[in-house]
Amino acid sequence: MPTPTPFDTSLDAWPAADGGLHLLLAYDPAVLDAAAAQALLDRLPGLARHALAEPERPVAALSLLAPDEEGALLRGPDGVPDDPETVLDLLLRQAARTPDAVALRDGERSFSYRELIAGARRAEAAVRTVGALPRTPVGLYGGRSAELLAGMLGTLLAGCAYLPLDPALPAPRLRAMLHGAGATAVLATPDAPDTDTGLPTARLAPLDGAQALSGQGEFPTTAHPALLDAAQPTSPPSEFAPPPPATPGSPNPPQHPSPLSEFAPPSPADPAYVL
Repeated sequence: MPTPTPFDTSLDAWPAADGGLHLLLAYDPAVLDAAAAQALLDRLPGLARHALAEPERPVAALSLLAPDEEGALLRGPDGVPDDPETVLDLLLRQAARTPDAVALRDGERSFSYRELIAGARRAEAAVRTVGALPRTPVGLYGGRSAELLAGMLGTLLAGCAYLPLDPALPAPRLRAMLHGAGATAVLATPDAPDTDTGLPTARLAPLDGAQALSGQGEFPTTAHPALLDAAQPTSPPSEFAPPPPATPGSPNPPQHPSPLSEFAPPSPADPAYVL
């Protein structure tokens, strides 16, 4: 029977006679069932061992999973690693089939798949140039727009995750969100208001403009230059080739050729593939 608690879960610990600890996990049965509560309790000793082995590691970076459990999550039911189809795969495949079809409408503006992917590749270049680390979050600062979507796709293409940031929030709150998420850079949409994010920041170019913004609302204290004005693609879809695979052990994701492979999906070795 679950122990009554006013919280979703609570944990009590007290010394045992043999020098160890007694643990009592109380939980709300509307949140956890008995099996899930027991599984959580069983993982706590391993979590404690990991914390003692790496005392400088942040608590948020510790894993509750045992090594064999982590491996099982990465394998399919037949023991073979899953090869999932991502949103990037679907989008890039459609772009290769119908590059000039309308892919996105933003108010009175509309953009083809070719234009959207070209904007995503420019955002990808910005993420890399501004110094974002692979497999880390990148803040996306701005309201809903076509450029924000291009920034999302470009961030994934660069092997990072994206963290949406509401321009209506005060700067201290934005900085706290970025710090808590472990973000390493920020992309801002063309019309996002200036703010001090505390991180290297690049402002994206408008999708319907060939040049990056220059001297128009740049972040004065954190802005870093980024190459955002890559040439528009001119090659037919049949010439789009897959990007080179990542080198095992390489700390950085592969650089995608541009502009000939703007519709090529990332390979399974690319960090963007699993995000």
